[in-house]
Amino acid sequence: MASKINSKMIRKWLNDSSQPTIREDIHKYQNLVNREDPLPLQLPEIRGLLKEMNDKGKQEMASNLDITFFHNQRKKFPHLLFQKEINQFILQAAKDNNRKRQFISALIYEVANLIENEDESTWDTFIRELEPLSNRCGLYHTYWALYFHPAREPLHDSWHSQIELFKTRLAQIDAPNIEASAVKEELPVPSDLNTAREQKLKNKIDNLAAKLQEAERTKQSLRKELDHKTKLLMQQQLKLEQAALKEQQLELKMQQDREQWQESRNRQKKHELFWKQLQTNWEEEKNALLEQLQDAGKALSKSEKLVIQKDKELSALKREIREMGHRSQDSKESASHLLSGLYENMDEINRKLKNSPHKSELRAQLKKILDLMDLLEDYLDQDEPESAVEQPEAPPAETTQMMEAEQNKPDEDEVQTFNGIFYRRDHGGYISLENGEVFNITESMVYQHDLQHEAEVLCRPKPKDGTVYYDIEVLFQGDDTYSPVRQFKGYVLLGAYHVWYCVDMNHPDQRYPIHYKDIEIQKPVDGAPCTFNIAENSRVARLVRLYPVNGPVPAETKTGASTPSTAITDYGPKKEKPEPFLEGCKIVIIGGQRKWFESVVVETGAELIHENGTSPERVYPDLKSSQALFLLLTATSHRASWGTIEVAKQYQIPYFVIQGSKSNLRKLLWDNRQQIKQGI
Repeated sequence: MASKINSKMIRKWLNDSSQPTIREDIHKYQNLVNREDPLPLQLPEIRGLLKEMNDKGKQEMASNLDITFFHNQRKKFPHLLFQKEINQFILQAAKDNNRKRQFISALIYEVANLIENEDESTWDTFIRELEPLSNRCGLYHTYWALYFHPAREPLHDSWHSQIELFKTRLAQIDAPNIEASAVKEELPVPSDLNTAREQKLKNKIDNLAAKLQEAERTKQSLRKELDHKTKLLMQQQLKLEQAALKEQQLELKMQQDREQWQESRNRQKKHELFWKQLQTNWEEEKNALLEQLQDAGKALSKSEKLVIQKDKELSALKREIREMGHRSQDSKESASHLLSGLYENMDEINRKLKNSPHKSELRAQLKKILDLMDLLEDYLDQDEPESAVEQPEAPPAETTQMMEAEQNKPDEDEVQTFNGIFYRRDHGGYISLENGEVFNITESMVYQHDLQHEAEVLCRPKPKDGTVYYDIEVLFQGDDTYSPVRQFKGYVLLGAYHVWYCVDMNHPDQRYPIHYKDIEIQKPVDGAPCTFNIAENSRVARLVRLYPVNGPVPAETKTGASTPSTAITDYGPKKEKPEPFLEGCKIVIIGGQRKWFESVVVETGAELIHENGTSPERVYPDLKSSQALFLLLTATSHRASWGTIEVAKQYQIPYFVIQGSKSNLRKLLWDNRQQIKQGI
């Protein structure tokens, strides 16, 4: 019997699991539920509503209130048990607001079908239909529908008057019933009969409670089993989905591999065809080169014959030149005698000029004599042509080869030189030569030559004991402003845990730990003045120079030979180069090498026209249409300087003198940018 009951209960619970919850059905009445919190429950009206409710309504209210008791559909509804549970719930609701809200929600759910389409606009219609509604649904259902009507707030006065009228009506109707129940209670009832009935009802209630507990346990067990199986099912579904996804990924990868293999195969075929075509082209070029080589051999033989013929013609011409030289010597002697006669004639005319009335004619004659004398002197000043000098006979072939070998032998005194560019590091730097060789230089060498970042230098290698040393000469100074290193002046500080620091003189709060190599080699003393470098994106100090604690600071440091300390708080990148500010301009630079200036001019957006000073005429056309002329006087000729300056003056082009460094050129371009751009 228990198994039948349990199976029926399970089917009932499974069928009822799809019913909507109270919160979903009365969500729009939530404000009404919350408003009842401070108000007491109206017990007479609640009991009247319970009496009017049918079995289905009571079953739904029990479900909404989570009251669990078993009810066999084929038997009569347990009204007493329901009344008992409701009374207990009301007692709990008097102390617990959550229980109270749940009970109010159940009441609203009972009359929700009467007010679900109502609002303040239908209030008058609802009042007129109270009587038919009372006859159809009952007085207490009508009362609670009126009590929870949506127009309660906006039409509170009208609603309150209607509620009072309806309560008066209910009191008049319930008065006879109350008296009858009072009379009925006064009738004597046999105590034994009441006791037997109570005992029977108690036993029945206990049996039902036991069955209900057993059913509840069964329900919980089935729910746990269902949840477990549902969880297993979801896990299996997840595994299947993962397997399907993995299968799709494998198929996609296989498709991609297949496409890649096909592409590689096509590429291989193309390479094979290309290689065959290339071999064919090589064969054709080889044959063409062989033909050209044969033609060149034939042409060479013809050229040799032509050279022999030309040698003969040259010998004949040399003989003619020697003969002409002898005749020219005779002509020069005649010209010399004529010049002497002209001098005597000029002296005679000068004597006559003082007292002669025909002075203009004598001056004209004197002018002609002077012009003729200039022509004769120019003729006599001409050197004899080199070809007029008798050439010795050519030496034998063996002697010629020995002379060529002696001439081609390198001079031991001649020293090979290389151009290079110096790049700064936090300690020292390195020079990159034009032949691709790179070598490091120490900080002392940087200090000695006053090298700055990207300086153009000339290096002379000097081998010594198997090692190559270089003499360095600065051709064009660089600009430390754009180097990845900043130099500071400060002092050495011995911190906690025997950690050595360099402190910026202008910003004592800026401390930088000293590199361990500088500590081992230079052995700093606490408080000693120093000059130190900080690399970009680094906080490690490299000592440049270290001075005695109480001794004088060397003069060169006082005059600012090194870069002065700069107040920096952000160890960001080096100084950024400006945006192009001379776009569309043409800059002409005379002297030096093009690579010295190209990077500085290009960063301004201008076009660079360069001439090293050997052929200044080459840049005259560009100079006439340029916007500025710059001269590096230390690396050009006087002729190139004055010639280009004259052209610049003629066409009103501004010109400037570079003071031997990239920083000076960059400053000149920036300071005179307005004047330069006016010539566009």
